[in-house]
Amino acid sequence: MRRNKHILSTGVDHGRASTLSATFAGIVISAVSIIAVGVLPMLVGLYVRRFGIDLSRAGWLLTVQFTGTGVGTLAAYWLIGRHDWRTITAVSALVATAAAVAAPYVPGYWVLLLCIAVAGCGSGITYCVAIAVLGQSSQPERVFAGSITAQGASFALYAMVLPRLAAHGGTGVALATVGVWYALIVILSPLLPRRGHGSDPDETTAPAVSAFRFSSGLAALLGLLFFSTAIFAFWGYAEQIGSRAGLNATAIGNGVAVGFLVGILAGAVPGIAGARLGRVRMILLAAGFVLVGLAFLVGPRTPAHFLAGSVSFNLGWAMGVAYFMALIAHRDDSGRFVRLIPSVQVASGMIGPFIVASVIGRNILIVNIISAAFCVAAMIFALLSWMRASDSARRSGVLIAAEK
Repeated sequence: MRRNKHILSTGVDHGRASTLSATFAGIVISAVSIIAVGVLPMLVGLYVRRFGIDLSRAGWLLTVQFTGTGVGTLAAYWLIGRHDWRTITAVSALVATAAAVAAPYVPGYWVLLLCIAVAGCGSGITYCVAIAVLGQSSQPERVFAGSITAQGASFALYAMVLPRLAAHGGTGVALATVGVWYALIVILSPLLPRRGHGSDPDETTAPAVSAFRFSSGLAALLGLLFFSTAIFAFWGYAEQIGSRAGLNATAIGNGVAVGFLVGILAGAVPGIAGARLGRVRMILLAAGFVLVGLAFLVGPRTPAHFLAGSVSFNLGWAMGVAYFMALIAHRDDSGRFVRLIPSVQVASGMIGPFIVASVIGRNILIVNIISAAFCVAAMIFALLSWMRASDSARRSGVLIAAEK
């Protein structure tokens, strides 16, 4: 009973050329719309230097950025079901551009927070639209893999460029360049479809089958929530774990850098393998890599241990997120779960660090335990999604392929 998904088809956008251009735009927008989140620690450091704010106020910059982005993703959930996607994207990106460019030059701290919140809200809306566009692809693992890879590459590029911009042009200019990324979204917005391609409910589908399909999509979405929470709960403490184990800054830096590089490469794996190996099977494999990485990073005794843990952890999360997003898109008949993906990602970015900060105390290794627990929970929900989909297939009399 799998619905027939035309790749990004709309009332006005037909043909392979428009499909490819919309996919390209969706991948690029999904990366650059959250560029500020990707390099947020560096941006906060620049804001601290420019405005002379203390660490307490710097922490609020992080909170406001995530909150604004979260509000944007929730607003987009309502907007993209009712309005033209191109208009939503262009207007939101224009607002985000203006706020991001103005932020380094505002007269006071509270106005700065307002600008960051507005820019975050605009970026959250554009990110949600991009994910909704990619979620309509008939090969979701490939387009989401492209999105993950593009995100990693753009984050790495911007992280390398920012210090040089600050050194040569000043902190104000460096901070204002965030708006350049958002302006790129405005340019790309005409390539997006005007509306999503919704599927009409199958009149022959029994209510019980629809319920199974709904619960399968919900389980996949919850799996992504737990998996992303596992990632965010741990990664922010990776440097401290290595440092407390006695490793020097060079060894830790090398491990983190190589881990990021592997993450970028691993994000391409779903794009190459597609669904041939089974989405749930690949999710379980990815989660296994994360667990192995966490095991290596339990008080790493040598730089090699830290490097191996970082590589395994990044390999797992990049593959896992892409396949989870593809699984949600595959299970989602209405598009509502796909539209919730950005909100789930933002929520996990707030939930994971909050839980760890609440219980960490003096034992930093509790971070590994919490992250592993969330990772196992994600595996359980992935299996539950497969089981519910199998029940739906048996009831509808249709076999669902590639879902082992």
